[in-house]
Amino acid sequence: MVKKAVLLLLTICTFTAQGRNTGNLGLPFTKQFKSSDYGASHQNWAIAQGQNGYMYFGNNDGLLEFNGQEWKTYSMPNNSAVRYIHVSTDDKIYVGAFNEFGYFERDEYGSLIYTSLSNEIKETDIKTVWKIIPYEDAIYFIAERQNIFKYDFIKVSKIYIPSVVSEFRAFLVNNVFYIFDSYAGLAVLKNDTVYRYQNEIFDKKIAVYSILPIEDDYILIGTNTNGFFKVDTKKLSPIPNEQTINLDKTKRIVINSKTSLKGLLFYEEFKSAVSEEIKKGRIYYGIKNDNDEFVYATLKGGIFILNKKGDLIDRYFANKGIPDNNVFCVYEDMEFNLWATTEKGITLLEPYSGYRVFDTHSAIKGNILSLSSINSNIYIGTTSGLYAIEREQDAVISLPSRYNTITDDYIYIMSFLKNPSDNQSFLFSSLSNIHEYNIQTKELKNIHSVYAGQNMISYPLDSSAIFIGHRPGITVIKRENNKKYKVIETFEGFTEHVGNMTFDKVGNLYISNISGLLMMKFNSPNNFKDYSIVRYNTTNGLPTDEKNQWLIIGDSIVVLTTNGIYLPDKQENIGKTDLTFKEYSELNQQFDKEDLPIRQILEAKTGDWLIRSDNEVSYFLTEQKRLVRQPFLRDGDLKISDMCIGDNQRVWMSSYDNLYCFDFKTMKSISHKQTLSFTNITIGQDSTIPIRINNNVKDIGDVSFKYNSLKVEVTYPSYRDLKNIKYSFFLDGIDKSWTPWTNIGRYAISYLPVGQYTLHAKALDSDGNETNEIQLIFSIKPPFYRTITAFIIYTIVVIALVYGLIKLNTLRLKRERQKLRDTIKKAISTVEKQKDELIEQAKELETTNLELDKLSLVARYTDNAVAIMDSKGNFEWINEGFTRIYGYELEELLDRTLDIKIEKNFTHNINKLLETWYHDQKPIVYESLNMHKNGSEIWVQTTLTPILNENNEVTKLVAIDANISKLKKAEEEIKLQTDEVQIQRDIAILQRDEILRQKDEITDSILYAERIQEAILHTNTHLNKLYRDSFVLSIPRNIVSGDFFWCHANENHKVIAVADCTGHGVPGAFMSLIGISFLKEIVSTLGFYKPDEILKMLRYNIIYALNQKCDDGSNGYSGSFSESKDSMDMSLVTVDIQNNILYYAGANCPIYIINENQITEYKPDKMPIGTHRNNHLHFTLHTIPIKKGDRIYMFTNGLIDQFGGKDGKKLKRNGFKEKIVELQEFDFNEQCSRLKNFYKMWSAGIEQVDDILIVGFDTDSGT
Repeated sequence: MVKKAVLLLLTICTFTAQGRNTGNLGLPFTKQFKSSDYGASHQNWAIAQGQNGYMYFGNNDGLLEFNGQEWKTYSMPNNSAVRYIHVSTDDKIYVGAFNEFGYFERDEYGSLIYTSLSNEIKETDIKTVWKIIPYEDAIYFIAERQNIFKYDFIKVSKIYIPSVVSEFRAFLVNNVFYIFDSYAGLAVLKNDTVYRYQNEIFDKKIAVYSILPIEDDYILIGTNTNGFFKVDTKKLSPIPNEQTINLDKTKRIVINSKTSLKGLLFYEEFKSAVSEEIKKGRIYYGIKNDNDEFVYATLKGGIFILNKKGDLIDRYFANKGIPDNNVFCVYEDMEFNLWATTEKGITLLEPYSGYRVFDTHSAIKGNILSLSSINSNIYIGTTSGLYAIEREQDAVISLPSRYNTITDDYIYIMSFLKNPSDNQSFLFSSLSNIHEYNIQTKELKNIHSVYAGQNMISYPLDSSAIFIGHRPGITVIKRENNKKYKVIETFEGFTEHVGNMTFDKVGNLYISNISGLLMMKFNSPNNFKDYSIVRYNTTNGLPTDEKNQWLIIGDSIVVLTTNGIYLPDKQENIGKTDLTFKEYSELNQQFDKEDLPIRQILEAKTGDWLIRSDNEVSYFLTEQKRLVRQPFLRDGDLKISDMCIGDNQRVWMSSYDNLYCFDFKTMKSISHKQTLSFTNITIGQDSTIPIRINNNVKDIGDVSFKYNSLKVEVTYPSYRDLKNIKYSFFLDGIDKSWTPWTNIGRYAISYLPVGQYTLHAKALDSDGNETNEIQLIFSIKPPFYRTITAFIIYTIVVIALVYGLIKLNTLRLKRERQKLRDTIKKAISTVEKQKDELIEQAKELETTNLELDKLSLVARYTDNAVAIMDSKGNFEWINEGFTRIYGYELEELLDRTLDIKIEKNFTHNINKLLETWYHDQKPIVYESLNMHKNGSEIWVQTTLTPILNENNEVTKLVAIDANISKLKKAEEEIKLQTDEVQIQRDIAILQRDEILRQKDEITDSILYAERIQEAILHTNTHLNKLYRDSFVLSIPRNIVSGDFFWCHANENHKVIAVADCTGHGVPGAFMSLIGISFLKEIVSTLGFYKPDEILKMLRYNIIYALNQKCDDGSNGYSGSFSESKDSMDMSLVTVDIQNNILYYAGANCPIYIINENQITEYKPDKMPIGTHRNNHLHFTLHTIPIKKGDRIYMFTNGLIDQFGGKDGKKLKRNGFKEKIVELQEFDFNEQCSRLKNFYKMWSAGIEQVDDILIVGFDTDSGT
């Protein structure tokens, strides 16, 4: 299904995959496997793939096997390194090692078992087997470049090698067994005989490491250090065998002065632009890939990929695709992945996934914010500058990527606009400016200053008018015929933070911001001042008010939201207040919920959509209304932040720190699909079940109950995008649904009840397709105690037990009947004796009752509580006085179900009291706190008298309780009054000490704040660096001050500010720190120097930093103010050093300029820096030419508002002016001293009302 979708997508986009005629941009996705990953030596020599898809690697520690899930290592019998691997069609893995060769074969459990073939030959010094070639129903092992051993599947034999062929390598090309000797040249093996093609030998060693078919009848020979040459095989003719053997008839060719075999015999030159680089790299291995390209591994230069013309198609070298330049082997697997072995492990590259990755860390500074394709160039905007990839449609890649730095002088490049008036230039926005860049001349110029220009768009009815959306507001600039730009509209009063803008064909402007969607309709096409605005939010059907974005695709208007795409109910209703939006459910339902926040849509040439969400990029076929996730599925790992489509329809994507390109021309569909298979089946703790690879159904029959646990491992041996290979399982009767998709192909269950089971397993390939399903069928047999035989035994045993019990019970009944008869006789005799005893006891009771009647008369009418209890304290009788005191009747006390507790606080030990009584024979008297039935407390004095029997044992207790509550209450009141007096005195002392401690802490904190403020605030020392003749007079009202002075200088300007913050003391000091921080950022960091602009930016930052809002919810720019009104007054001057001009702007703070005792006052704007009803107004900029002898005075109102003098009134502004003029005969140090003395005399002990700050300097004394 996905394959069809991808083919359809390829057709739609008019892309072809007919090979690569030019170099690729960037690098493919790679995966590095270190020795710690596979658990063996870092050095690997050979690579091969089995029919089952498993990968095999020749390692110093033996044979490595990788199935996509796990690595296994199989050692050789002599523990030597595996240098070559060949996998036959029957999946035998032939290996060559040092003094050893043979093959591995899989047993029934899936493990590899080794069979040695070298044991069948006499030679013991085989040395290293470097190559294995399958040829004409046999396997040939080439050992130490000197011997060939043949295995015909019956025996092993040795091939005769002529002595002239002394150091050779072997290659199989187009089913021809070529041999190239380093001195004897090219030869061939036929019928197990070596025939040479030349009767000459070289006087210099020519080491050939690769022979590959190139075209028609030609072969391409790659040497270690002598480059390439090709041979026309039609010209090859084996010479007679006797000439091959006879050295005397062999000619010698001198090649010492040559670098190759060019022009010698049948060897022809093969030209390549990178021949010299490959020579330096030294070819070690070569293959021909599925794209008919040559892939060479070199010992010093990494990997080269060439086409048949010798053009460089791709190259990977150290830290550019592979970790090391020393490459021993390359291999293309069934999925067109390229594997490479290096000194640092194993590398998997995906050159045909369609993706290319760009190494931006060394070439691009900052995080990537924006992308744009303009005139076949890709422009990359970051937080630190603007960069370009030029001519991306035909870039040649001798290097993996090529960047050009346009500028790193500007930060936060957020948007681009191709100049509608000039095809060779474009506009882009930075944090504080709009710039124009000419692609041909490389000229960069600033055309307008604006803060945070997030979006630019040209007006459709006049393309020379460009709308800029920024924070806050919109500005329109227009390009004049002289190619200069001019501001034609600023939309005063429009203070929305514009995030995105778009126009429809008739010129209506659609605005997206953080709080909703707006439509601005111009009533006259050329009059931008005459407009109306309609706002849309959740009341119009949008899911939220935030993060929505207008988008015009073709003639339709859509809205991107965090819940997907929404459409207007009717396009003709756009612009009306009752417009309703509805969900585009046909598309949204095809997304996973977490992918619904749609961030960007690009329209392809066909009208289909490329959609970017938070987690992936997808392709939407608009006619079929179908979402295609391939081939962009792996974007979920990339966190794409922006994307664009290049001129050649490449899709460019960026995350904050990486750049990616997707090119259909480099994507190849996988025609050979692997299959999911079992790799391990374990029942119980360690019983492994035999398996057969690639068998979809495995029935293991009955399993004993003692093995009722299961562990299964499966694998899908696919290696493209390993992270997206996932597995799921379902066990009938146990699982309610398939397990979640995970990267681990393992299923385990520790307990299985008796029953029949089928375990289902499936996988997702890297394209998101489900693979074949495999099944494991088995049943858990019941244990013996649950079998039919066991139940028959259980029945017989039960019957025998019942019979035995009946017999025993009959004997027991007979014995008990006789025993009962004997008991009855004894009982009759006992009853007769008890009758006589009862008559005597009745007489004694009658006498006792008479005595008790007398005692009860006394007990009944006394006010005290009288109770009679048994020896355990259980009540037997109480009098009426007991009921009056405690509220309980005798029946309640005798009822054991009631939880009655009379004693509330009884601390006496009754046993000790009784012991005392026994000793003294006196009544026991004690006091205790008891409780009435209603819960009230009663203090009683108890007299307890024990009653003894003839054995001197206590049989009864008589208690008499007297109510002494009134007496106790009087005692407590006296004690409480005494304690209260003492407590009040202690509290007063503690409060006094706490107040003194808090005062000390507050004073210490303010003093510490003073030291901090002194360290941060600028002083006269800072001003003296700007003007030698100057002073700063600061007299805080409290320890710390709310007034502050700040200055800054560069080679062109000097900026001086004097500010009066709301309040004084600590609150004012905090405001001063905020002000200084923002001034540093605006002037020092952002580079503003005009006072009106500085005050405007400072006001903006103060309002937003203090979260000042109006009653209508806006951010402090209109309406009445209901929250923080903290602000500051300020005078600020900038001296233009070169032009000798002073610029001034003020917020409630004027400045004085005195020249020849004449004072000139420059008045400020009547609004503070902070929230105010006039925040929409700009500050007035005063431009003042500086004259010789000008003295500048800047001040707050502290001294002006100070009470003092004879009448105790304020000094006021006129008094201050007079004093300043009076001091003009003195230098500034003396002026400062006299102003301080004047303040002391003027205030004359009257409390200071505000902080005082005065700054003065002589413009002629600049440093």
